[in-house]
Parts: sequence; C-alpha cells; structure tokens
Amino acid sequence: MGIIKYFKIQDTFILDFLLIILFIIQTLLLNLLGIKLSTIISLNQSSFSELINFLLLCLLSAFVIKIFLSLARRNHLNTKKVLFLITLIFLISLIKNIFSNEGIKILFEFMMYNGGVVIFILIIISKYDNNVANWLEIKNILKSKIAKIIGISLSYYFLAWPIILLWGIIIEFLKLDNFNDSNYSKMVVEALNNNYFLIFFLAVILGPIFEEIIFRGYLFKILKIRLNNFYAVILNSIFFGIIHFELSAIIPAVILGISLSLIRLKTNNLIPSIIIHSLHNLFALIVTMQTL
Repeated sequence: MGIIKYFKIQDTFILDFLLIILFIIQTLLLNLLGIKLSTIISLNQSSFSELINFLLLCLLSAFVIKIFLSLARRNHLNTKKVLFLITLIFLISLIKNIFSNEGIKILFEFMMYNGGVVIFILIIISKYDNNVANWLEIKNILKSKIAKIIGISLSYYFLAWPIILLWGIIIEFLKLDNFNDSNYSKMVVEALNNNYFLIFFLAVILGPIFEEIIFRGYLFKILKIRLNNFYAVILNSIFFGIIHFELSAIIPAVILGISLSLIRLKTNNLIPSIIIHSLHNLFALIVTMQTL
C-alpha cells in the first residue's frame, strides 16, 4: 500500500468524498499536462525551463494518481474502470487543444470535469449496487402518479421563486453590487460564440442531468444515510450553491437546491428534479440571452 499505509480513514463514505476531491485535482493536473504537452509539440523548440516545468508537472501528476489509485483499491473500486477513465480524460485534454474554437474547448472541458466526475461517481455507486439507476432512484413514472408528481414538483419549484425575488430586492435595496454582478454567465455565452445549439445542449440538457446525478442523486442520498432529511436538504443545497462560482448566483442556487432536494425527497425519484432543473436553466438562459 506504500503511501496509503499512513492513512487511518476507515469510513467508506469519507473515503468516497476524498477520492472525488482527488479525482478533481488529478483532472485539473491532467488538463494542465495536456496543455503543456500540446504547447511543446506545437513549438519547433522549447526552452529548458518549459521542459523542466513539464517534467515537474508529470511527477506531480504521477504522485497524485498513485495516491488516488491506492485509495481506490482500498475502497474496493474497480481500478480497471478508474484507469480507463483517467486515460480517457488525458486524451480529451490533448484532443481539445487541437481546436482553436473556444466553444469546442469549453465543451471538451465540460465533459472532462463534469462528465468525468459523474462517471467516477457511477463507478463508486456500482460498489454499493450493480444496478446504478436503482441506487440513484431513477424510475419510470407511472401514469397514475404523473399528476401527483407534477403537482409536487411545480409546487416546490414555484415556492422558491418568492424567496429568490426577495433576495433580488434585498441586494438592490442594500446596493450589494458584488451580489448583483452576472458577468460570468454572459462571458460563457460569448465564449461559446453565441452557438445557441451548444449553449442549449450544455445548459438545458447535459448540465442539469450531470448536476442532479451528483447532488440530488449521489450526495443527497449519502447525506440522508449519515444525517437526516433536514440536514441532507440544507447541506446538499449549500454545496450546490458553492459550485456556482458567480457570487450573484450562490444564494439563488442554494434556494433552488432546497427546492430540487425537496422534490427529490417527496417524489422518491430523480427524474422530476432533472426535468425541473432543465426548465429552470431554460428560463435562465432565455433571460440571459435577452440581456446580451
């Protein structure tokens, strides 16, 4: 076990979270490695310092991967699948640098980070249940329950809106400019060169599916097992808010997270929260496009 023999972590859920954090770190390192390697290949000659930086980055990446794989084995994960995923991420990091189009690069990075985390979480879940969809509670909605599920989903979603609007009034009244700055969303849209199909695909289709699997699928269930429904809803929503890097989006995202968590809790199904999240992002996208 080498390096890992000094770790005394016994809790499998804590190991899961540690592995997810390490996975994100190594994805970042592999992305940087791909950028450096592509730069070196594209130049006729590279400076000595660039080569040293590249070698140091290789060593750091190898060190992180060694720790990551040791922890993965200790946590009884399928290391063949994990190695394949790491290799795939590195290949994507190389391929994306072939393209000069920023929109294509954003798509590749989205698949590397968001898609990579989702696939890794699915590998973790397969340790608990071979039927991943069953563990995540992705179920067919019976015709007899459609009306009830629609009612529950829309009720909890629209209950969030008065609070979101109240937050908007508060930041306007107190002139909290940092909480009212929405340049990040506009920058992403502009970086995608107003490619409406790609923007729609990422924001309304892939984004909600990936985020719901991570937050209302995996994280929410783990928190429910370890804590109770109340703390699971609150903590899950706070984590969901934090990953929205734009300061003005954090509080509304926390409120939306509470709404989506309650939908997930009351319907015992991940599908309704995915649909509501997609509709919310569609509405937000329309508003953003109108302000450009």
